[in-house]
Amino acid sequence: GAWALSKAGIDAIGLGNNHSMDMGLAGLEDTMKVASNSVMATFGAGRNLTEAERPLMLRTELGTIGVVSLGGNFGKATTATEISPGTVAFSPGTVQRGYDLATAAGADWVIGYVHWGDNYTDTQPQQRYWAQVMVAAGYDAIVGTGSHIGIGRANV
Repeated sequence: GAWALSKAGIDAIGLGNNHSMDMGLAGLEDTMKVASNSVMATFGAGRNLTEAERPLMLRTELGTIGVVSLGGNFGKATTATEISPGTVAFSPGTVQRGYDLATAAGADWVIGYVHWGDNYTDTQPQQRYWAQVMVAAGYDAIVGTGSHIGIGRANV
């Protein structure tokens, strides 16, 4: 599986979603190890908050892009803390810290890669709120995932 993704040109796997901890820490670690062994980076989840917050840095001929993964609060079992694994939940602090970490690492542009929205519904007020918070923090673009809707239906 992972080797085929790598051979197909996939360079990174975003883990900042509500399924990253479905198999607990062992499953997350296994996913990260298999991806790494297949020469793919992972971002958006980790063994602790520091690791989960680490932005994906993409160096291009035109500059460096920092990709920051954020998402909804999917519960205690999936939200990273200083001592527990998981993903990074939206808060004013995590939005700003993500931007700051990306720029400190050399990002010329910062992209928010967010997992949000209710399944099979249009854009929710919460999504608009967090998008505005991210823009105010300096993010240059936002890529949203997770709402299980058809292409063209989301209009943040």
